Amino acid sequence: MAPSGVESYHGTWMFGKDYFINTNDEYYKNHFDEDKIPWPVRCSGVFDVVLILAMFGTFLNLFYELLIPFFENISMTDGAFYAADQLIYFGQWLLPVLLISWKGWAVRRADQMERAFCLEMIQYYQAMKQKDEYEFKKKEHQASLRYYKECPNCGAPAGENDTVCAYCDSSLLIPEARTWVVPDDIPASALVEGQEQDNLSQSPQEWMK
Repeated sequence: MAPSGVESYHGTWMFGKDYFINTNDEYYKNHFDEDKIPWPVRCSGVFDVVLILAMFGTFLNLFYELLIPFFENISMTDGAFYAADQLIYFGQWLLPVLLISWKGWAVRRADQMERAFCLEMIQYYQAMKQKDEYEFKKKEHQASLRYYKECPNCGAPAGENDTVCAYCDSSLLIPEARTWVVPDDIPASALVEGQEQDNLSQSPQEWMK
């Protein structure tokens, strides 16, 4: 559940550094590519097993014992063999260090990706909510308008759903009902421009189409 006072959008919410994504949401299923999540996070269980094996292999010198016989059978000077011996012995410790570093980077990267998508989902639902509210107010206003049954300009009879005269194109709207004129359409940017939405960025225009 979202924290008290934080609006949830189909189970998805964001508050400061905290956020939650409803992975059962259709928008998430249709737009989020989980394959882009770094492998150490996407397959965390498998990665942890690999890391544990690497750490045990290093602590028990298994990598050293596997590799050093190869160099023992190669003709080389004592100095070269000593260098190879030291490189293998200490180099084996790089494997768990690199794996741990990879996991740390993957966790941060996955968090960035999920946070960005969480914001995208919230922006999408905010835009849809605002569009629905606008359409409702538009229909509510249009339903309150009253029209002449006869054209005030030429006196021709008007049809039940006519808003302009079919003969002279004059408006049939009763002036007293003209309290607020709703445009036939509104640009997508005007729906969100200048509106603060939970301190989040504004919604992309294409969501309003």
